[in-house]
Amino acid sequence: MPDRDFETPGGSLIESLEFDHGGILRLVWRRGVSIDGAGAQLAMDRVNELCRGCRVRF
Repeated sequence: MPDRDFETPGGSLIESLEFDHGGILRLVWRRGVSIDGAGAQLAMDRVNELCRGCRVRF
């Protein structure tokens, strides 16, 4: 599993996106961000990039 942070280009919305030691994907938004549809889609795009090729459970 990847173990690196994966930030949004420019770092404007996502503080960090990473797998913790237990294999849980953790997304931390920047303080004060209002999450709208476009921001949620951006986060999901980053999650999909990070998880590409990984086996994930929902």
